[in-house]
Amino acid sequence: MNRIRRIQPEDLTEASRHIAALMDLLARNTRSALDGPPPSETLDSLVDDGPASPAESSEGGVMYGSYDDSGTLVHAVVAMPQPGRTAMIFTARPSKRKLLPDLARVIETACGAMTPDQATLAQALIDPDDDLRRDALAAAGFTELSTLCYMQKRLGHHAAPPPQQIDGISFEPWRPQAKQDYLHVLEASYQQTLDCPGLAGIRRTEDVLAGHRGAGEFDPSLWTLMRLHDEPIGVLLLNPVPAADCVELVYLGLAHHVRGRGYGALLMQRGMWLCAERPETYFTLAVDETNTPALALYRRFGLRRVTRKLAMIRRLNAPTSM
Repeated sequence: MNRIRRIQPEDLTEASRHIAALMDLLARNTRSALDGPPPSETLDSLVDDGPASPAESSEGGVMYGSYDDSGTLVHAVVAMPQPGRTAMIFTARPSKRKLLPDLARVIETACGAMTPDQATLAQALIDPDDDLRRDALAAAGFTELSTLCYMQKRLGHHAAPPPQQIDGISFEPWRPQAKQDYLHVLEASYQQTLDCPGLAGIRRTEDVLAGHRGAGEFDPSLWTLMRLHDEPIGVLLLNPVPAADCVELVYLGLAHHVRGRGYGALLMQRGMWLCAERPETYFTLAVDETNTPALALYRRFGLRRVTRKLAMIRRLNAPTSM
């Protein structure tokens, strides 16, 4: 049986061949929560000369490898903590099916290196037809969440009309004093949601909000709370992602009891208006491909599919402090 251990500095070049191309691909095609340092810098930050104990891993992330009897690195897996107590799992595709059990063991070890305060949920994003990587993740306890449709459009870089004014509807940018209203709308938007319903109830709403805030760069002027006669009913969360030259729609949500009234279109109108004269080239988002109402809304505003990814998740330990 191959030996699993924390990857050391002398192994970095070989490990990079396993991981760097995958991380570069994901950084271009997935949610901005994956954005961070360039892959080479990320790999450099994951190795050191210290103990390989998971309990002593750095806050930035860990990289574990599987080595055969000759000391050759066979598999490498990165577990990278993200804001909101999640961890992204990166692994190269195994070359043979018989190697799946070994890769699953490395994934298990990397997940186990995450402390409860770092992550309560592990996520991986893979090509939908990547059966080998999917089966390795499944053997390590991951389940399929949904297939995500990544969409984008070019921004016009010219003034756009503000959203249509409707009696009783008001918009306000992020204010710390309104945090509870944002949490309330997030929770209300999860009721009978069509967008990754398998995530409902898995994470604390506080952690979800922190994850949204940590996706790309936080600009309070790009976060919107929608009210209907002072009742908070919707949110639009946009974050610039300079490395991808885009503004990402991190989340658009409405309370269940106000859906079907055109308020989602109003929020999208506001989003286009907020982004119209920004310097970024693209407007991007990811949506559950079974969420047909959302897909229709986004297509109406000119977004088109650029790629698809299968999202797989695994629950980790609960945080030590609630």
